[in-house]
Amino acid sequence: MPANQGLDITYLTLYSELVQRSLDESFTSEFSSNGRFVAVEVKGKRYWYFDTPKPEGSGQDRRYVGPVDDPEITKRVEAFKDLKADLKGRRRLVSTLVR
Repeated sequence: MPANQGLDITYLTLYSELVQRSLDESFTSEFSSNGRFVAVEVKGKRYWYFDTPKPEGSGQDRRYVGPVDDPEITKRVEAFKDLKADLKGRRRLVSTLVR
């Protein structure tokens, strides 16, 4: 007997969307809103890095994110701003699912 038997398709769809948004958020929560993603070429390959201003105001802290040719990473990098704004939407989904 499938675990989801008896659940309305609406709730299954909402749950699926919440899972995807949560995965996106786990990526986004690692990066502060005051930083930016940059693509850097190293030995002929391009990689994503995340630059954050240093607290003392001189220079940047750079953190490796992953290869540009990884479609999942690049998709999340490009959607970074939208993902941060999505928090409110995820809260509404959870509220609907809990009812």
